[in-house]
Amino acid sequence: MLVTNEGTNFIMQSFADWATYNALSSMHPDWDVWSRFSLEGYQKALELDSNRGSHPIEVPVNSPSQITQIFDNITYSKGCSVLRMIAEYLGVEVFIEGLKLHLERHAFGSATTNDLWDSLSTASGKDIKAIMETWTKRIGYPVLFVTEHEASSTIEVTQHRFLQSGKALPEDDKVLYPVYLNIRSNTGISKEKRLFSRRKRFPVGRFYKLNAGQTGLYRVSYPLDRLQNLSDQLYSGLLTPDDRVGLIADLCALVKSSGGTKARTSDFLNFLLKFEDETDFFVWSQILTSLSNVKNAWMFENVATRNALTRFQLRLMTKLLHKLDEKIWNFKPTDPYNKQSFKALLFSNAAGYGPVDAVSSFLFDRFMDGDYEFLNPNIRKAVFSIVLASGNSSEAHVSPLQNWILSNSVAHTSQYNKVLATYQNPNHNLQVRTDAVSSLSSADHPSLIDRTLAIALDGELLGDNERFAICRNLQGHPNGICASWQWLQKSFDKLNADHDSISHGFVISLCISNLGTAAQLEEVKRFFDNQDTSVSHTLPILKAFH
Repeated sequence: MLVTNEGTNFIMQSFADWATYNALSSMHPDWDVWSRFSLEGYQKALELDSNRGSHPIEVPVNSPSQITQIFDNITYSKGCSVLRMIAEYLGVEVFIEGLKLHLERHAFGSATTNDLWDSLSTASGKDIKAIMETWTKRIGYPVLFVTEHEASSTIEVTQHRFLQSGKALPEDDKVLYPVYLNIRSNTGISKEKRLFSRRKRFPVGRFYKLNAGQTGLYRVSYPLDRLQNLSDQLYSGLLTPDDRVGLIADLCALVKSSGGTKARTSDFLNFLLKFEDETDFFVWSQILTSLSNVKNAWMFENVATRNALTRFQLRLMTKLLHKLDEKIWNFKPTDPYNKQSFKALLFSNAAGYGPVDAVSSFLFDRFMDGDYEFLNPNIRKAVFSIVLASGNSSEAHVSPLQNWILSNSVAHTSQYNKVLATYQNPNHNLQVRTDAVSSLSSADHPSLIDRTLAIALDGELLGDNERFAICRNLQGHPNGICASWQWLQKSFDKLNADHDSISHGFVISLCISNLGTAAQLEEVKRFFDNQDTSVSHTLPILKAFH
């Protein structure tokens, strides 16, 4: 049975994503695919849609040239998130019944988005169009500010549009989003409480958490005392890993934006200290992503602050690293996928931890001596990167490996040349070569950065993904950020001529993503004021950056 869309909109693409995740969740529940989506697609939607340069996910498409502008990460990530939100509200079985009805009504024909809403409304008995149009035809999403009224055992919830650049101005904050609060309590989840107005009061018990399971497209700002209470309940059995991911991501985003919250960076770091006993892969992934965001925000501040943040990360990880010990770099074929991913995640973020530095040096030498099978593919890129980064002048940690390399800059260049030769060796498979070229960006000496950026324009480069990886990984240190921005300006015309608009736009977004000072912002504005961005995919990116 086939149904096509009239025109081109987000539904077909988003439904394909939702159906894939739902099927995999049923077939392989141990994969936790919805937790992975919450960490990746859902958080990506929240990140991208919190810019003024965002766009609705349902817009008319009048020409083929508009497709690359509209069907971007915002459309895919937010589209699937919105469908998941309504599926969880209705119940997955009811949602699927509505989809079946939609297919039956429009079999071998075409249908609009409103036709889908009508079918879901018939199956559920609810006015789905009234709920969904705001999410699909309007930009953005809200942050819910919670005020507690202890005497009446109620909370007042107020919604405002969330912008990562700061508090929304009145002209940005006109939309009232239909929000289902999904309040988790000691007795379960209340799915019927909703906020369709600017503010409203709700009864709660001693324990509560909004957006249970992280399926609602919004962030939550709690009073600091409530955050403390929630941090004391992390491992009480009341909060799921998805809940913990959401608490971390929301607090980090609020601290970064300073959009009406009282929480500061110190509050966020103290909150993270409560996660030293965490053992869930997805929660740790969010912890490390959030810490990376904090470190990026301080990238061009004093070195002492950056070093302190790196030491903080190692302190937070030390208990788990001690517990895992050598298991962190020993992989068994029988290890479940998420377990292998977890160990690889920890290893790649543990530079400066003595055993990881030492084993990286050992594994690197074995690989370069020709024992390619000895280095597990899960940590191959991390080993290359840790060894190359160990010679960096800006690194916070001082390990025996770093002391040796810093005392011998020739040795640092030699290590770089070995990784470069690995990339250039056609006898290595594609993944080995990709790991090698991606890790070259970890070396922050200016002469080595220049060599790495020269590769990014190389016509013999394996593909756009390798170019993206080079530009992305250079954003990990100040020298790389500044050098890639200078390189972009010099190479802009060549990139524009040689690559399609999407690839060009993505390279631009990577090279400006971690510029963080007012002077750098003005420099970017001046440069692009003199460029023709009408032929590329750069305009939305630049709006978002501004």
